[in-house]
This record gives sequence, C-alpha cells and structure tokens, in this order.
Amino acid sequence: MLEKKQYFAIDFMKFVLAVLLICAHVSSEKLSFPVYIDIWFSLYIIAVPFFFTTSAFFFFKKVTNEDDRSVRLQHYKRYTKRILLMYLMWSLIYTCFIVAHWVQTDSLTLEAFGKHVFYSITYTSYPTIWFLPSLWVAVSLVYFCWERKMKVNSILFVSLLFYAMGWMMYTLPEDRLPFTGICEWYDLIFQSPRNGIFNGFIFAAIGAYIAINYSKIFNKNSKSFITYYVVSTILLGGAVAETLLSKKFINPQVDANFVFLLIPFTYFFVIATAKTELKPSPIYLSCRNLSLLLFLSQRIFLTAIPMLLPVGIVAAISSNPYIGLLIFLGSTFLFSLLIVKLSSRYKFLKVLW
Repeated sequence: MLEKKQYFAIDFMKFVLAVLLICAHVSSEKLSFPVYIDIWFSLYIIAVPFFFTTSAFFFFKKVTNEDDRSVRLQHYKRYTKRILLMYLMWSLIYTCFIVAHWVQTDSLTLEAFGKHVFYSITYTSYPTIWFLPSLWVAVSLVYFCWERKMKVNSILFVSLLFYAMGWMMYTLPEDRLPFTGICEWYDLIFQSPRNGIFNGFIFAAIGAYIAINYSKIFNKNSKSFITYYVVSTILLGGAVAETLLSKKFINPQVDANFVFLLIPFTYFFVIATAKTELKPSPIYLSCRNLSLLLFLSQRIFLTAIPMLLPVGIVAAISSNPYIGLLIFLGSTFLFSLLIVKLSSRYKFLKVLW
C-alpha cells in the first residue's frame, strides 16, 4: 500500500506556473515588455508539461495501488466524468462570449456555430482549455495500454514516437513536411497536433512511470531532490537552446510547444518537486485550489471580455504594460478566488476546478 502524502511543493509550483503562463500570454498577445522580462516569461513552456505529468502522476498513483481491475475502472470512470464535465462547463462559459461577439458583429450563422461545435469536439472550444480534453485523451491512452499489460517503458517509447510525429507536423515548414496531403487533411479536422495524442501522451506516460516506480524513485536511499533540480536546470537550458536552434535552422515561426528536451526536463523536475518537503500550511491548499482555475479562467479576461469591449478601453488598459499586467492578473485571481469561496455554498461550481 502506497503511503498517503501531501505534495505541497507540487501545489505551490502549479500555482506559480499558472501565474507564469498568464504573464506569458498577456506579454505575447496584449502588452510589450523589455526583453529581460520576456525572457523570464518564456519559461512558461514548462507549465503545460508539468500540469500534464502531475495530473497523470496523481491518477496513476491511485489506480496502480488497486489490485481489483473493476475498482481501477471505477477510478477511471470518475476521472473521465470529472475532466469532461469540467471541459463542458468551461466550453459553455466561453461559448457564451463567442456567441455574444457574433451577435455584436452581426456574424452569427448556423455554419459558424456548427464549426464551433465541431472543433470543440475535435480540438477545443477555446484557446488554453484544449488542455482538458487533451489531458483526458492522454491519460486514457496510458491507462488502456497499461490495463492491457503493456509495460510502462513500452508505453513511453510509443508515446515518444507520437510526440516525434507531432513535432514534425508542428515544427517543420509546410514544404518540408512528409505526407503533406495527410497533414492537410489532419489540420482540416483537428486543427493542431497540440492535443492529447501527439503532445500530452508522453507527459501522461511520464506521470504513470513515476507512479508505477514510486517506491524505487522515492525510497530513502534514492538521490536527493537537489540532484534532480540540478539535472532539470541543465536540461531546461538545453530546451531553450533547442528552441533557438529550431527557430534559426528549421522554422523561424515555430514556438516552444514541441521541444524534445522538455521531456527529460519534466521527468526530473516533477520528481524534484515531489521530493521537496514543505511544512504544512493553509497556503498550499489555496495554491492547489486556485492553480487550475487560474489556468482555465485566464482567457475570460485576456480575450473573451476584451473582444466585447470598445477598442479604446482595451488600448487604455494596455498602454502601461505593468499596470495592464496587474489588471489582467488581478482580475483572473479575484475571479478564481471568488469561485473557490462560492463553491462552499453552491456545490455545482466545484465542477469548474
């Protein structure tokens, strides 16, 4: 039986990375900061892999501790219900803003709504919340492979192959892509390889690997968290170099959403964080509760509300990058805090986080 443990450092890190992700999105889409600040914001690339991996780690830590397959299946069904219901609720929220924008611009048509519903199923209903269906797909792939007695090392290898295919579709210029016709067909239906199959699968597999090898990785004689932090720091530097080289020699338009060195980095960084012991404090529970809400609600204030406001108001907010960042961050934080507080009275709000 695996020990029950609170991972306060993971709770804290998820909160920090959610805030960093918001800062990066605001910086790239709304505000202009000096280069030395943008460099720090660029570390957001570690956020989504961290969320994928830790989410899978906690799921598989629970599932792999059960000998009864039917009990494991019940865990998976509850997990599926939670993630997909969360995605449905957030999709409804963001769809209200989209429809309002269509009405405002007199562009509401049956065709536009039909496309929105279609891509909500095949990719995402709104930017950023693609993470939810992708997480479910990624965890499901690992879960069913593992239930069919596939070794976790084999799952890691297969997921790495899918990541490599996703990297090609995402990174290579169109004229250098193999099977261009197939890729065009894929883009028409799925829009992006940044999903649970090509992007999230590998990180869910890493989370499962850590959970399955928990006793070995976290025993008293294993390496300290400091060693894992040192290795992860070196790998992060390599990931940054890989991104710069990809921009220079492969595709100047590419971003850092498919970077191979993020894979080993995430493995070492998640273990380092999990091994970090912090004294119990209510602040970590708040971090745990707020992190996913911050992650998912940021687009309300970054794009959904601004697209309904007069251009002058948005320009005024964005005129000073530091004040603008405080407004975007503060609005998202207060909204998330309000949802957590109201959830104790209105239980249905817990679906959102």
